Amino acid sequence: QRPLGTPEPPSSSRGPIAGASRPPAPFAHTARAASLSPGAAMDKVACYLLAAVSLFHAYTHLADPLGAVEQMVGASPHKSAAALVSHCIAIIGCCHAFTGTVLLSAASMSDAAHRKCILGIFAVPFTLLIGLVQLWYPATGVAPTDFTAMPFPIVYAYLGIAVAGIALAGKSAKGKTA
Repeated sequence: QRPLGTPEPPSSSRGPIAGASRPPAPFAHTARAASLSPGAAMDKVACYLLAAVSLFHAYTHLADPLGAVEQMVGASPHKSAAALVSHCIAIIGCCHAFTGTVLLSAASMSDAAHRKCILGIFAVPFTLLIGLVQLWYPATGVAPTDFTAMPFPIVYAYLGIAVAGIALAGKSAKGKTA
């Protein structure tokens, strides 16, 4: 109710028909449809996939470092170097745990630009360095000549998932494409 003595507002401020609501804006449904499109959340999916793989590798490296070496390079580590190899592989497992945790955090962020940034960091320096380490410091002592042999398929999968997440990123919280 209006206080006494207050003039009644003009009828135009209440719309053409008193109490009527405005019709929905044309194409108002497109923003919601775009948020449900298959590619809209690919950056989140990529973060979750890479987090799962990183956390799996963290587990395998930490649970059985020597077994991880045998599985990765197909050779049993030399017994005199077993302690050092175990230590190094366990540290690699810690790095995978960190990476997986960062990617899980990124997947839960509302800002797609942050997810794309983290995926870009994962895609370029991380996968590039993994490939270079295989060439510069080969575990068998000989640089690989077959780039389809392990661990290269895993590196390619990491890179592919990260690039797909960047290319098909969703929208940020403010509705802008990241």
